[in-house]
This record gives sequence, C-alpha cells and structure tokens, in this order.
Amino acid sequence: MADAELAAMQKVYDALEGLDESARQRTLNWAADRLDLKLVRSGKRSSDGDGEAAAEVQEFGDIAAIMHAAEPQVGTEFALVVAYWLQVVEGKDGWSGNEVNSLLKNLGHGLSNVTTTLGSLIKRKPALVMQTGKSGRSAQSKKTYKLTTSGIAEVDRMIAVQNSGAPND
Repeated sequence: MADAELAAMQKVYDALEGLDESARQRTLNWAADRLDLKLVRSGKRSSDGDGEAAAEVQEFGDIAAIMHAAEPQVGTEFALVVAYWLQVVEGKDGWSGNEVNSLLKNLGHGLSNVTTTLGSLIKRKPALVMQTGKSGRSAQSKKTYKLTTSGIAEVDRMIAVQNSGAPND
C-alpha cells in the first residue's frame, strides 16, 4: 500500500472516529457520491472500536431476503426497500418507478400509484428519494430516481431495528 493511501486512510479515520454510526454512514455515502464511487461492503467488520467483534454486514441473496430483513409495513417503506435493493445492492445509478413497482408486484405488494408514493418520499424532510431525470414533457413521462443518503440510512435503520428485535417506530 502506498504511503499516500495510508495517509488518506488515517485522515478519513481521524475525521470519522468522533461521529456516531449514522453520521459516519452519511459522511461516507456523501463522499462516495461526490467522488462518483460505489461503496463496496466487505463481508465483516473487524471491530466496533471497543475491541469487540462487530456484527456481520448482511448480504442479501435476493429481494425477498431484504424485504424479510427490513419488514416494511406501508407502501412508502416497501418502495424504499426496493429502491435500496436496486441502488445499493444491485449498484444501479438510477431507477424508475416502474422498476420499483414491477418488483413489488412480483412480491405481491404492488402500489396503486408508484409516482405518488415516490413523490411523498421526495417531499419528506429530509428527502429520502430525489428525482434525477425525466424523459418527455408530459406528467406521464418516465422519471429517473435515486435514494438520498437519508433514504439509504432509513433502510439501514429498518434492517437494524428488525435485527435487534426492537419495535419499529
């Protein structure tokens, strides 16, 4: 490993070490987006900072597995988890509402109006989804979306809550 790379790693560690886990994740996601990088998760985290073994980063073999892990309850949560699957797990740079709803229909949870559902996720503060493109001029034009770092963090939270056995607020 080059000296410059080690020095950069030390700076990143120093910058993140005083932040809580969600702030670290938001910061890393922002940096990856800014530098046009795809974050690749390793199979395990080495430790949690106190020398104890940290939880294994979950790998999802299919969309049903992530749905089971997150246990979404309402349409917006279902859409959010599918978007996470497309963007984070499959590595898509952008996705359409049609892609989200097609996957949801295959799982038996199709939305009556995916555009309205995604619109409500855009309007939340902080926004969980953002529209990144639109082809055509009509209201029915194909739109392209992307999860925000807050959207990614929300699905991570849903999965963590279900894995901890705590009630999902």
